[in-house]
Amino acid sequence: MKAILTFLFLLILPQITFAETSIQLSEKSSIRLETCMPGDAIYSAFGHSGIRVVDSLNRIDVVFNYGAFNSTINQFYVDFLKGKPTFFLVIVPTQEFLQEYKEESRGVVETALILDIQQRQKIFDYLMWNAQPENYAYQYDFVFDNCATRIRDVFEINLGSAFSFNFQDSFCHASSSFKSMLYSKLGNHPLVELGFSLILGIEMDKMASCKEQLFLPENLLIAFQHATNNGQKIVEKKIEILPSKIQTQKQSFNYLFVLVVAICILLLISIYFKSRRLHYFIAIVLLLVFGLLGAFLLAMWLMTDNTSTFKNYNLLWAMPTNVLVAILLLLGKSRLTVKYIQWYGLYLLLLLIVYPFIPQTLHFLVYIIMFSSGVYFYCISKTLTYQGNTPLS
Repeated sequence: MKAILTFLFLLILPQITFAETSIQLSEKSSIRLETCMPGDAIYSAFGHSGIRVVDSLNRIDVVFNYGAFNSTINQFYVDFLKGKPTFFLVIVPTQEFLQEYKEESRGVVETALILDIQQRQKIFDYLMWNAQPENYAYQYDFVFDNCATRIRDVFEINLGSAFSFNFQDSFCHASSSFKSMLYSKLGNHPLVELGFSLILGIEMDKMASCKEQLFLPENLLIAFQHATNNGQKIVEKKIEILPSKIQTQKQSFNYLFVLVVAICILLLISIYFKSRRLHYFIAIVLLLVFGLLGAFLLAMWLMTDNTSTFKNYNLLWAMPTNVLVAILLLLGKSRLTVKYIQWYGLYLLLLLIVYPFIPQTLHFLVYIIMFSSGVYFYCISKTLTYQGNTPLS
């Protein structure tokens, strides 16, 4: 699931002429699955997949890459938040394709596939058709429609009943949710993991079918090891053509956990201080943060076409109405706003009992935040008693 192809988008243009030419593959041709290992950057944390076609007689050695888009890395993140960004299938010379991963010290595993000449030709013709200017664009979805799922579909569509991934084999984990599989690739990015937990809705807590699990390139690689073509194993051989020099093990020290716990402890300690000015400041900051987060999550649900962000129950605690209460406190509190803070604190504590029965998992740090904030809001409400229009006096 590579987020970006760092080659210039203009590389597409010289390939269009190639894609328009009808080519008959020779008996010496081969089709291979390229699986690129995860990298250190967030956009590369899930790896990438491509289809390599080699034919020495026709002087062909290219990778069909479904991972290109016409924007910068930062713009990709913005486009993703807005909805489904547009991705493209591009034809890239193999050496240029591999050069990027060599520079990033990322490994590449190549899986040679056993296909007869008719099957190779059919897949090749389909890829060439898909690379035409009128066909190469698609609406990227990082779970349901990405570089790995596209390759999965290429083989199922073109090989038909002769091909099977044999999902009944043990490689398929029926109890895996989309969210848990995403988390498994974010061990070195605890802040990103928390972000995913906040913006992903209930759809991502559903158990992924065996076919759906192939949205991860490494799962697709494993699936091909179990796949058959005309009843025979489809994999001829698997080789590491680029060694991986990146260690992607999960961090033993979670700095985010320590930071959040430290803030929550300080928050609870502050209850024993009777400074109204301090508690006004803290209450306003917390309400603004929770409220703005809620407004963002609501926008991701209602104003984008990202199905993965629909029905987000984080809105039960990160309520957009908190922004209005924070503004009222800034302008001069009233008994109503103080009462809201008191009941909001109690509400957060009650939510801790309710959430286990809601079909959406929360990040464990969210429970810590809810508990400490709930206790804080409820306890300081008496300190914020109404005394005229001088809230900071």
